Amino acid sequence: MARILTNLAPERGTVSARLTGTRFVLGASLLVAFAMVSPALAAIASILLVVGIARRPTLAGFVVAAVITALFAWVNATKHIQGDWVWYTEHYRVLEYTPLIDYLGVGYLGVSAEPTEPLFYAFAQVVSVLSGASVPVLAVAVTTVIYGLLGCACVFAARSFRAGTWSTSVATIVGMTAGLTFTLSTQLVRQEIAAGLIAVAIVAAGYRRWPVSFLLLTAAVLTHNSAAIPAAGLVVGVLLRGRFRRRWLRIGLIGVVFYALGRFYLATGGDAAYAGQNNGSISPAVIALDVIVVVAFMVVTRRRVGANPVAAVVLLCIPAFYGFVLGVASEPLPLLRMYFFVEILRALMLVFICITVLRSRWRLILGIGLVAAAFFYLALRLAQSPFVYSTTLLDIVRWSPLFAPLGG
Repeated sequence: MARILTNLAPERGTVSARLTGTRFVLGASLLVAFAMVSPALAAIASILLVVGIARRPTLAGFVVAAVITALFAWVNATKHIQGDWVWYTEHYRVLEYTPLIDYLGVGYLGVSAEPTEPLFYAFAQVVSVLSGASVPVLAVAVTTVIYGLLGCACVFAARSFRAGTWSTSVATIVGMTAGLTFTLSTQLVRQEIAAGLIAVAIVAAGYRRWPVSFLLLTAAVLTHNSAAIPAAGLVVGVLLRGRFRRRWLRIGLIGVVFYALGRFYLATGGDAAYAGQNNGSISPAVIALDVIVVVAFMVVTRRRVGANPVAAVVLLCIPAFYGFVLGVASEPLPLLRMYFFVEILRALMLVFICITVLRSRWRLILGIGLVAAAFFYLALRLAQSPFVYSTTLLDIVRWSPLFAPLGG
């Protein structure tokens, strides 16, 4: 009997190997066929499949962040030069042949590069010199920095709850697509970069990486001076984190202080500087969405926020960020400019909301729904944007080598 079993073993192994080989060939054939129909979707599916098999949540999060960043960079590279992007690109071309020391503080096209905000201009000069002042390269570089930073913040925020591969991936996608406003990543360029730096600084503070957080906050302020307000909010929130037993007392105190700072800012020159200016407004729908997100964040984390230091830091940043925004709300432009720092809190809060929701046994269906809702939100923002892109996310997904020769 043993001899018979021994003789059968190689045959079973051979059959198993043949089945495995057949499955591999079939899977590879299907993937190639899928790639011929939609290369973008096939590439994304392949990457996520490999990551899912690896079962490494942090790796999954970074791969997802890289895919989202690459798609956004592709779209931004085809954006028409409009709005603030006009002077950004013109200054970028000047930096190809102008020393930075001669450029800072000198007005050009009605805009002067402040000596107190040198980091972006130094970065732009390096890109300009290396690329021959290529505007698409600048768009890709800017998008990569902004969403690379935001992606890192989302991944590490998710991992602070020890989230699994699926939860980390979904939370990262939702945080990146429904967090910072994509259409403004090549408009409020310096501010969006500063916001990305602050997002990582918040997470680093939660992990008690104080030197990293301090360096990131410093870089944010040197990128856009308005980042000093959210940076101060983070510092105050961390300092007061354990000063009072009652959490709501701390939140209320921080909110009052930063509301007063907003009023003081306008009273000491802000009103004169911004009087009569109105470069846009915040949609009531967006404000309503943020209120829902804040309430949901407080509800889903009420039992875990004390145990999760990153969520605790985010909670203490809310009154500082919103308090200052309410303080300057009487002037449209400072309200508009400062409100975008709130978006990094939205991104991080969405991460925690997703992680909590996906603890359900229906996490697969819920995750797909959350991702679909996030992309729907992104599509709405793109549809309402006044900016023009030669390529959209839909164009990338539906492009096919099968139909390209036919013009499809």
